[in-house]
Amino acid sequence: MVFVIALFVVNCNENHTQNQENKRTTDSSDLVKNDSQSIHSIDTSGTINSGSPLELTSNSTFKKFSLNFSKRNLPYELQIGDSDWIKFTPSDFKEIHRDTAIKYLCENDTKKVLDPKGGYYRYYYGYRIAIHDTLVGLLYFRSSSEYSGYILSLFGEKGKLLNEIFLAGTKGEYNIEAQKESKLYEDGSIEIKEIVLSKDAVGKSEPYDAKIRTTRYEISASGKIKPTQDSTIVSKSVFQDKDRYRVYEKK
Repeated sequence: MVFVIALFVVNCNENHTQNQENKRTTDSSDLVKNDSQSIHSIDTSGTINSGSPLELTSNSTFKKFSLNFSKRNLPYELQIGDSDWIKFTPSDFKEIHRDTAIKYLCENDTKKVLDPKGGYYRYYYGYRIAIHDTLVGLLYFRSSSEYSGYILSLFGEKGKLLNEIFLAGTKGEYNIEAQKESKLYEDGSIEIKEIVLSKDAVGKSEPYDAKIRTTRYEISASGKIKPTQDSTIVSKSVFQDKDRYRVYEKK
């Protein structure tokens, strides 16, 4: 089973993806923290709704940073290859400068920008979502040598980072070993579905044996994230979507 994942051939066109996009994220668990690198100019235009969490923040520099993320509303679904999924073309993506990522996404900890397998994580602007009218949720894409994909970081009214969780992405350099996709609901809950392919799936024809784990979380008004129930794990056969570089189960 060979997947040519577009994410991992980014640097064929762009020098700024010098480490061939350091794929995957540092932590195969759901809760994570990390960083990025620089390049494109940033569009700081945007509007804020009166009374939104971003309007209430007293941190003007955080507010300016947040306006680089396109606004989205709940409910919201993140699925690999959909219209909101990152596309590594010069006109489509904006990379977050490493210093900026350290300041806002890594709590000024320079060690958090380091990929354990060498090099640096790289971060890209994504989307801004208001949650509970008290939290600013920033969704950004992080490339890594483990899971590469979107992380949701939660910020309070003063722009303080409160919590974060990995929502959607893929693991595997040349073949998908695992993937996550997620749904965010209006009540502040999150559903994350992870598909882990069997180790002997490479080289075999479809369908592929896999374990599918579904976990539900809730986000409190204070920014805490906790699972609401035990994960459900089922064995299923999955197929590859060659156009979107993902695997899926047939309904």
